[in-house]
Amino acid sequence: MAVVEAKTNSPDADFWLQRSGKVSNVGKPRRSYAEYDIGITVLDRSVILPDYLYYWFLNVYNQRYWEQFSYGSLPLKHIRVEDVRQLLDYLTGGDSTASRLFMGGPS
Repeated sequence: MAVVEAKTNSPDADFWLQRSGKVSNVGKPRRSYAEYDIGITVLDRSVILPDYLYYWFLNVYNQRYWEQFSYGSLPLKHIRVEDVRQLLDYLTGGDSTASRLFMGGPS
């Protein structure tokens, strides 16, 4: 069973990640809904609290993690929902490419 869900067009999410914009803004966590942002919803609050996860993503953003996963050849960049899901997989104990990249291990 999934602990956290990441998807677009999710007005009832606990918080959102900015999906597109300047490379310095993509992946930034927000408390306000925007239609095209990636909504993060905690499904099992006995495992992880939404506020903890918000600050965890803020730390990821401040470490400039999303810059390596932003796509687009114009100044307007975007991140994919799948990249967010891989990072959540790492957080919840799954094995993913994101875990190796985030922790700086071999890929």
